Amino acid sequence: LEIHLYSFFFPYFLMVPMASKKKEGKLEDMIPMIADQHKMLRSHINALDLSIKAGKDAKAITVVVNRVIRYAKLHFKAEEDYLDVLKVECASAHAKEHQVFLRKVLGFKERYKAGDSSALGGLHKLLVDWSKSHIENPDEQFGHCLHEHGLR
Repeated sequence: LEIHLYSFFFPYFLMVPMASKKKEGKLEDMIPMIADQHKMLRSHINALDLSIKAGKDAKAITVVVNRVIRYAKLHFKAEEDYLDVLKVECASAHAKEHQVFLRKVLGFKERYKAGDSSALGGLHKLLVDWSKSHIENPDEQFGHCLHEHGLR
């Protein structure tokens, strides 16, 4: 019997026995909650893109940016909690990547708040690049780390 960690409410975990469907794979394949969160990030990216293209006012765009920040904090906490619970060696490096990303997002937010509308384009690019590079590489490595520690 293998253990599958699943979080219904942040940051609490419920350990649910599950049969293994895959021996190895992407994090999204291993943890449905993480897959749902990644879809949420894509939704936030689309919302930001639409807000920019529609010429929404600063208040509406700030709402979207704040959603991205809240999302990132919750999502990163969930991933980091999985790594901490399992005492996985890649936890520290993964958490540092999250910290760098958040600092960049907050930097774009501050620039935008100060009147630099070009910060929105930079933020959008950061989110798109992060979605591609982080989810496809470090999160896949994270999935492999969890696999090595018994999570299927």
